[in-house]
Amino acid sequence: MNLEFIYFEYFYETATCGNITLASQKLHITQPALSKDIANLESIMQCKLFTRSVKGVSLTDQGSILYEAVKQSYVLLNNAKTKIKELSDFSVPEINIAAGNDLTSFVVLPWLKMFRLKYPDIIVKILEARSLDIIEAIKSEEVELGLSHTKTNDSTLEFYNLFNLDYCFVVGDKYQFLSGPPSVPLQKLIDFPIILFPSKSVKRQHIDSFFKNQGLVIKPAYEAGNTHLLMQFAESNMGIALVPRNFAEQKIKSKKLFEVDLIERIPQEEVWLVWKKSKELSHFASKLMLHIKEQSKQICGGLLKN
Repeated sequence: MNLEFIYFEYFYETATCGNITLASQKLHITQPALSKDIANLESIMQCKLFTRSVKGVSLTDQGSILYEAVKQSYVLLNNAKTKIKELSDFSVPEINIAAGNDLTSFVVLPWLKMFRLKYPDIIVKILEARSLDIIEAIKSEEVELGLSHTKTNDSTLEFYNLFNLDYCFVVGDKYQFLSGPPSVPLQKLIDFPIILFPSKSVKRQHIDSFFKNQGLVIKPAYEAGNTHLLMQFAESNMGIALVPRNFAEQKIKSKKLFEVDLIERIPQEEVWLVWKKSKELSHFASKLMLHIKEQSKQICGGLLKN
């Protein structure tokens, strides 16, 4: 049995339009020619695919089965066509991703540096935003991939746990005595100026929840929007800064900062890679996703996970 592929295209468009006249216009062929080709397909398939009426056409049971098969084939073919165009296009491919300030500085940039060694001609555009805004940007397809501190129950999104952040208090040499021994209870720290993330940030809400569980409400002396600033405040002896240990590790090792020997253990915070389920990632975005996952596995044993 030799099936002409173009018959399936004509069948698909007719079924989608629900009207032979509209389908013929979309396909740029005459209505009689389209009707004849559909009749040929019905003859080859040995079944009736459409029920005709004055309002148009509707699929029979056999036609519905064929339509679902052809529809899936169209999706696969269109995805292949898009990826081939990306590889063949003379324009420089672009990837759009989103992350917060800290994740961009401490995680995304080092990973992108390695990624560009493999793909030097790719343009990567980074949207710097809050976690909830990143999720909305993924849903609206403004970006393809995002790194978020928040995981939602949205069934249209896929979340992959990259690593967890550990938190610790750090100080400059003025408060070095807090680095122990002996260990310091959280209650004692409220006697010192505390430096935290802004109150509306996801990271701050994570920390406030921990304080609340300890029966404490801490009013910071200073607030700073990113870990770089928090560490600068602490290094300048402005107070005690709460930061992700993962990002402060180098300064602690070089003794520019000192970790407070806290009795209580602050809960870890999860970091998620996010993308839209129904959106087929571009060829190079898929490559970047694999690269990010590989890097997170390597780092999980050291810098970014205990």
